[in-house]
Amino acid sequence: MIAALLLALGTATAPADAAAPVALAPPPADRGQYAAWSESVATEACTPGPVHTPAPAYPYTAMRNDASGRVVLGLFINRCGDVRDAWVMESSGSRDIDRAAVRAALKWKASPPADGAATATARVAIDFDLAPEG
Repeated sequence: MIAALLLALGTATAPADAAAPVALAPPPADRGQYAAWSESVATEACTPGPVHTPAPAYPYTAMRNDASGRVVLGLFINRCGDVRDAWVMESSGSRDIDRAAVRAALKWKASPPADGAATATARVAIDFDLAPEG
């Protein structure tokens, strides 16, 4: 699963003199303001860093209910690779699993847009499976 995420998001390395990350404003709850916010993301100060996409924690309630599934997320990424917004494109069928995936993705650092664009979107699938691997 993690290998697929890293493959989907790519890899990057941090500059040796990377400054501390800048606190970023969250997306507005009002979708009417979202376009203005996304334009401001294109010019915000940010610090490139290494790709960091840890797996989401498997929600206790989902484990207790033997819930599993695949969540497909949409990600909005700024020019430094910060995931600035995440949303469910395809639900796993479990609200707990979907929420865990979004919460984790909002903490990720992805590869910056390859074409040098100020922002990019990506589609990432995350599997939650209780079956043992093998």
